[in-house]
Amino acid sequence: AQTLSSTASKYPQALWNIYYGLNLLSSPLTQFRNVIGNGTALGLAIGARAGGELVGPVFRAFGKESVAPGETYELVRGMYEMVADSFRGGKDVKGAFGYAKDAYKTGESMFGVGKESEALRTVNSAFEHEMGGGPLASVVQAMSSLASKNLRFMGGTDEFFKVLSFHGELRALARRSASSKGMTGKKFADEVDRLVADPTQEMLSLSTAYAKENTF
Repeated sequence: AQTLSSTASKYPQALWNIYYGLNLLSSPLTQFRNVIGNGTALGLAIGARAGGELVGPVFRAFGKESVAPGETYELVRGMYEMVADSFRGGKDVKGAFGYAKDAYKTGESMFGVGKESEALRTVNSAFEHEMGGGPLASVVQAMSSLASKNLRFMGGTDEFFKVLSFHGELRALARRSASSKGMTGKKFADEVDRLVADPTQEMLSLSTAYAKENTF
């Protein structure tokens, strides 16, 4: 008990992460709520973009940048394409499910810090070093492993929805940019496709921020 107390005082954050991952977030209901929350947030975002299209002409009448006509379509199209890519062949095509799988395997998100913290990923070696192995260390390592898998599953779910939001917003911003240039017809469509394939840094930054904001 004294050894555990001593170790706990040195790694309070690591122990909290194990408790957080195993107890607070381990319920299937919690995982289900995470999916529902992310799905609802995505639906609300699509509705908000459609509303923006309705009031967009008013803002543009006063010379202000606003949602361009057709952005909702591009937003949904971008999301759909990322889901569809998951079921297409080719090594270079991952799709939303592919990115979610990568996030689960590595614990890393392409959008920054995920739900699995650095302290949780390093707790195994820390406890093994401090406690010198033995039954207590094995128990802590097993708890850490379970907590890690639970948090990675939730992180993978988040990644799926982030990827949808990111690519949907990227297409929407491409359409907004092409619209602001007064393009029509084939030139308009080609410009949208060009910007999706080679987005500006501002588009990437805005799409990344959008993906994070829409994650429950």
